[in-house]
Amino acid sequence: MPVGCKKVDISEIEKTLGNLYKDVIAENHLATAIKRTWSSPTSATAYTIYDLNKYYVARISNYTPPSAFPSTVTQPYNINVNDYWTDSGLTLPSGYYNFLAVYSKASLMYPFASSYTRLPDLTPYPSGTQVLFCGFEHGASTRSGISTFLLQRTDTGVVLYALFGSRSWLFMDVTSRLPTNYTTAHHTYYVKVNRWGAEFFINNALVAVAFDVPGASQGVRATAPPYAIGVTDAPVIKRLHALVELLFPFPTSTNIRPNPGALTLPLAPLWFRWGEDDPNPPRALRLYQAGSTGLMAGASVSSGSLSSHPIPIYGRESKTIYFMANQSGTLLIEVYTLSGNWRTYDSVSVSANTLAKYRIDMDGLMARVTFTPSTYPATILEAEAYLR
Repeated sequence: MPVGCKKVDISEIEKTLGNLYKDVIAENHLATAIKRTWSSPTSATAYTIYDLNKYYVARISNYTPPSAFPSTVTQPYNINVNDYWTDSGLTLPSGYYNFLAVYSKASLMYPFASSYTRLPDLTPYPSGTQVLFCGFEHGASTRSGISTFLLQRTDTGVVLYALFGSRSWLFMDVTSRLPTNYTTAHHTYYVKVNRWGAEFFINNALVAVAFDVPGASQGVRATAPPYAIGVTDAPVIKRLHALVELLFPFPTSTNIRPNPGALTLPLAPLWFRWGEDDPNPPRALRLYQAGSTGLMAGASVSSGSLSSHPIPIYGRESKTIYFMANQSGTLLIEVYTLSGNWRTYDSVSVSANTLAKYRIDMDGLMARVTFTPSTYPATILEAEAYLR
C-alpha cells in the first residue's frame, strides 16, 4: 500500500451510499441471494434474500408492558428492516405493537412509486386499521408532505383512499376503482408526485389527481369514477421518502392492550419500486362521460347535451382538446375557478365528421367540455385531451 494511503472499509462506504440511492432495484444491492427449494428435478421454488437496511430505515411502536413496575423502558428508534420484511411481505406482529413504518433512506425529488401486490383483507380487523402500501411521506407525523394510497378499515367497510397533503391531509375515496379481486390477485398501483401535485393509478388507469394550491379551499372537487380530483390548501414538499406502513388503532398510550393479531401486506421488497422522475410528465387522456367509466368517444347523444368528466389542467403549460362527432353542433368549454364555480371559457361550433382542435391558453384548476348536437341522434367519434 502506498505511503499515506488508508485502507477503506467498502462495507462502510456502502452504508453511506445507501442514503444516496435514488432508485431501488434488486441489482443495486437490494437483493443478496436467491434461495431455491427443489421438490423434484423439474420443480423449484425461488425465494429472494435481501439486505433491506441498505435502502430503508424502519420503526415500530412497541407498548409491551415491562415485568416490574414502576419502570422506565428505553427502546431504539430504528429497527432491523430484515426482521419484518421478506419475500412473503411486510408483517406487523401480534402483541403490543401499534404500527410498523418503513421509509427509504434516500429523499426523492418528484418521485414515482409502484407496488405490485395483493392487498390484505381488512374486514376481520377493527375500524381504524390502515395499510399505506404505495407512496411517500416527508417523515413521521408530517406537516410538510404525504402522497400515498391508503387502504383503511372503517365503521362501514374497507375504503381505498388516495391521500395527499401537508398541514391537513386530503382523502380522496377511490374505492370504486379498486379491483374486485384485490385480496386474491396481484395488481399494480402507481403514485407519481409532480411539481403541481400528484397522480394515482391502478393497473394503468388514472384514479385520482391532487393539486397543491396554497390558500385554496381544501376538498374533493370531482369524485371517482372515473377519477377523483382534489385540492389541498397548504404547500406540499415535493422531495419525499418512499413509505410502506401498517397501523392498528391500538395499543396506544391511552389504550394499552394487545393488538388484534398479526397483519401482513404481501408486498415483496422486489415489487416495491421507486425513484426520482420527471416533474411534469405529459399525459394523453381520453375524455370520460361525467361521473362514469364510459368514454365520450363512442357515446350516442339522443337528446340534450353530454358533458365530460373534469379534466385536470392545473400546472400544465399546454392543454389541447380534440373532438369529433358525426353531426355538427356546439362545444362548450368551461373552467373551474378557485371560488368553486364552472365558468364559460369559450363556445365553438364543430362541423360533422371533422376533427376539431382546441387549445386552452389560460390557466385553471379543471376544465370540461359539453357537446350539444344540432341534429339527433349524434355519435361522438373522438374526445381526447393532451396535457404537458
